[in-house]
Amino acid sequence: MDQFDNVIEEIKQKNPIEDVAVELGLKFEHGNGRYRRVPHSGGMIVNVGRQRFFNATAGTNGDVIELVRIVKGWEFKTAAEWLARRANVEMPNWGRMSDDAIKSFRFKVNVFEIAHSLFQEWLWEDAAALEYVRGRGFSDDVIQEAEYGFSGRKTDKQLSEMKKQFDLWGIKHDAPAAVTILGYKGDMAKWADLWGVDRKSRDWDSKWEDNGRLHGMMITPGIVYAHRWAGQVNYLSRRQLPGFEFGEDKKGKSFNPQRVLVGGREPYFNYVYKGDDENCVIVEGPADADSWGVWGHSAVALCGVNADDEGMASLKSRLKRHKKLYIGLDTDETGVAKREKVAAFFGPMARILDYETINPPEVLEDVIEDEASDE
Repeated sequence: MDQFDNVIEEIKQKNPIEDVAVELGLKFEHGNGRYRRVPHSGGMIVNVGRQRFFNATAGTNGDVIELVRIVKGWEFKTAAEWLARRANVEMPNWGRMSDDAIKSFRFKVNVFEIAHSLFQEWLWEDAAALEYVRGRGFSDDVIQEAEYGFSGRKTDKQLSEMKKQFDLWGIKHDAPAAVTILGYKGDMAKWADLWGVDRKSRDWDSKWEDNGRLHGMMITPGIVYAHRWAGQVNYLSRRQLPGFEFGEDKKGKSFNPQRVLVGGREPYFNYVYKGDDENCVIVEGPADADSWGVWGHSAVALCGVNADDEGMASLKSRLKRHKKLYIGLDTDETGVAKREKVAAFFGPMARILDYETINPPEVLEDVIEDEASDE
């Protein structure tokens, strides 16, 4: 299934939704910009940055495959194959999977998407969590655009709501991806063997077996960030609310789903990100990236991905359409060392930003202006 998922992601990457929409006969009011409206369509809007479409009247939304499926009236399998041929990429190996099985698979790999829909609702219901995000300098419009969520306070009501959503899509509560949301208590070794989780992996922590539990997104209150790529949420991360740090030393300020269960960390692309922007800023955390979004710049947060991680090569490929990359990592001792490695990894297309004493957007504008004059 990993190979299947990779092929589907490549199909979406090689088929920009705005180009496919035009080919399907949808005409935009404006030829550029992050949001492109299709007139006389009942409210269809294509978000170029998120690579998703929304139709308020029809109540539909989704990625480029879903757009083709709806416009053409096809099944998911047929739509994906049409896009594969269009982009001249490898056809998915469906094997003996029926259309129902394919749909079921898609729903299951979208556990993060399902969970985050509730996390978004919970944020607007929790005054303290909402006030914390606003206190970071984000307006309500930005909070909505960035799709911030709240992991909840582990109330019986919230646990029941999440489990009902999983039940609706046929997702078992103890499935590995679901456990990264709900957490788990019990015989960890038995659970891992049941789900085929490799306990010999270097990413497996023996303390999980000793303690008989696994941490999940809902275990402690925090702001949840949706890491989107190719039109879907492919990762979630959480930043603790003040006073809810976790761990034996109470220094745990953030949580990333266990690598052995859902794969490595994923970068976070801010809410104004456009893959064809001339410039992109590389920062440390999601809130940093969205601050650059407020200032009008595409930005991506590494979220712990290091220059020597396998995920960095994938990120380099995703950012290849930008003419210039600006490295704006933290200026503490760790951040300075890391930004040098990151800049070296991206090569001559990268520029290091040092904005310790100056307003960040002013620095970037100055750098861009100076480089333009040099050319």
